[in-house]
Amino acid sequence: MIIIQIIILIYIVIVIYQLIKLQKYNINGTISITNSKKDILTDLKKLNPCIYKDKSLKSFSYQSMVNEKPAYLIVDGNNLLSIKSFKEELQLYIFKNSKISKDFNLKDKINFDLNFLQEYDFLFPIQYSLSMFKGGTIIPLQKCVHNYNIIGCLEGDSVIFLFNPKHKDDILNKDNNEIKKWGHKIILKENDILIIPTNWFYIQEINKACIQYHIDADTYFTFIPNFLK
Repeated sequence: MIIIQIIILIYIVIVIYQLIKLQKYNINGTISITNSKKDILTDLKKLNPCIYKDKSLKSFSYQSMVNEKPAYLIVDGNNLLSIKSFKEELQLYIFKNSKISKDFNLKDKINFDLNFLQEYDFLFPIQYSLSMFKGGTIIPLQKCVHNYNIIGCLEGDSVIFLFNPKHKDDILNKDNNEIKKWGHKIILKENDILIIPTNWFYIQEINKACIQYHIDADTYFTFIPNFLK
């Protein structure tokens, strides 16, 4: 019984330490671009967002989805859509759908393994999801609450504005156009992978067709408090 209490106490202490650590951010944070995973680790230590240029071949695309499951029906809330009709739709907004990711085994097809991260053995859970957009699309302000917040562009491109946590009071509960002046503007292109530190914010604008995947990862010591956020 005493041993269990000691283990619980140690866990609570580590959780508190990790939560304090997660509140930190780089007030002078900048966006870097790299094709080296070693550079990603350096940027993460500095609490900077970074874009990783992934030139490796992928086995996942819209066409591969159609080829694998031509009769597949996308379930998104109350909406039901044939995978084949994506090209025909003029307007489509599917944001962070985890079911599509699971049904097509996205995790094993995107060629971006998180095992290079120093905390890899402690990551839990690692959540994968897929977004599919068509036509003019505006994604409202999103807060990055996880230890790792990753957006990978599979097809198309999008305009993203990243906001340093220091601008929190300037951007909350406001229209996208009102807050752009506080953001770092980037264009996320095909094969780009954006890694965003905890507590940063972002908005997105898509003009044409775009398919993205998302990886949200916490640790054994942060997943409960991050979930409650």
